[in-house]
Amino acid sequence: MTVTIEGVDGEDNDDMEEQASEFDLSPTRKKSRTVRFKLPLEIESQSYSVKIEAEGTDTNNTKHIATATLSFDVDKERDLLKVYRNQISPSEVSCNRKGVSHTLGIINIGEDEQENVIVSVTNSDLGINFQETVTEITSDTFDDESKYLKTLSYDLPADLESGNYPVNIKASYGSKTEIATANLLVNECVQKQAPKQEIVEQAPKQEEPENEFVEVITPTVPVILPPAVTQPIQTTPAAPAEEEATSEGVMSNRLVLGSIIAVEAIAVLAGIALVIHLARRK
Repeated sequence: MTVTIEGVDGEDNDDMEEQASEFDLSPTRKKSRTVRFKLPLEIESQSYSVKIEAEGTDTNNTKHIATATLSFDVDKERDLLKVYRNQISPSEVSCNRKGVSHTLGIINIGEDEQENVIVSVTNSDLGINFQETVTEITSDTFDDESKYLKTLSYDLPADLESGNYPVNIKASYGSKTEIATANLLVNECVQKQAPKQEIVEQAPKQEEPENEFVEVITPTVPVILPPAVTQPIQTTPAAPAEEEATSEGVMSNRLVLGSIIAVEAIAVLAGIALVIHLARRK
């Protein structure tokens, strides 16, 4: 069985429609089903048509359809405000307790417009104490001016104890008051400890020795040479070729003889010097 309310938009902007549960119906028997509709807040004061359609199949597999139509009237109160939006985000906090957002909306679903509506949002534990006077909320259905929308931001105390905190919303107009509550859950802040870092001591860097230059000093050993002996050079007049060879032989013999005499003289002098040295030591 299907029940349709014509002229009232549902969630998909089509006519509102609801399905009743299936049941078996014996001949000459009656059964009833209850179908509930939740009408939207924004609806005109007028008469609406309701169409009911029942469909079933008998034992011979023949389909049967029955329809009925009825109507109902929507009558609004003269003065009526409703809180249609009341959301805290995030609704649960722990360590980060700043920048909590609270969106609230109030709509006029009555016949008359409302003036000087006092909207207040309070919670003493959270330090929330907001109040605002709205000069006018119209009664025109589907009009933006028939709604009041506000977003608040809260910074909660850092030392706030864990628990559930109700935030109270109140709209006062004429002799009436609309009240609503939004809950904020505060959890204990548990700080995560960062893992300990091992400190590794590094040995100090050894400075590389600068290039050292080693100067090698080679001692100079004096060399004492014996005094040179200068031999007189004798010149002889040129002789015939036969006599020249004889003269050169004589000269060579003289040089050898002179060298022997010089060495003997040096040896004699050295011997004398040694004797004198020994005598002085004694």
